Amino acid sequence: MLSRLYRSMFEWRFEQPSMDELQKADAIVVQAYSRSRHGDGPGRANYILAYTAFDMWEAFKLPVLSMTEIQMTRKDPPTKFVYKGQTGGHSTQDCNTFTIAQAHAKFCAERGYKTVIVVASEPHMGRALWCYERLGLATIPMPVEIRQCLSSNYLHWSHRGVMRFAVREFCVRLMFLAKGHI
Repeated sequence: MLSRLYRSMFEWRFEQPSMDELQKADAIVVQAYSRSRHGDGPGRANYILAYTAFDMWEAFKLPVLSMTEIQMTRKDPPTKFVYKGQTGGHSTQDCNTFTIAQAHAKFCAERGYKTVIVVASEPHMGRALWCYERLGLATIPMPVEIRQCLSSNYLHWSHRGVMRFAVREFCVRLMFLAKGHI
């Protein structure tokens, strides 16, 4: 428990994986960012996350598991599974990083997938990785830098500035730790 608490508080940077690591994966999972405040689209950060995952799909031909915000970015994404829990663009008790990871993990278990590449924004990466690991999957981090996407145009207040995001993420990590999600 102490090692998980330490990790939750102090692990914020994740290195890009090597090609050898990426070739060990069975699937690509994507955790989305907030939607636009006016509900008029997925937001620029989700385009960056989606295209990172889809570029990896083109390189490795692995199944992509995503969510509606990612699905909104393209008309023809190569997605095998889309988590369609409607959050309106922000997390709730019923739809959050862990519940999305649960749906992805169930899909993976049904197909015998053991290792996933996790595509998420860099500050969100730790919590996303640890949720998938808690659910029994081996993970390979693919952190995506999205600082240029922080904007007042996002629905969620924490996606409008670096410090806001860090404060929220720190608090949510502690909550997920207390709930046993990470």
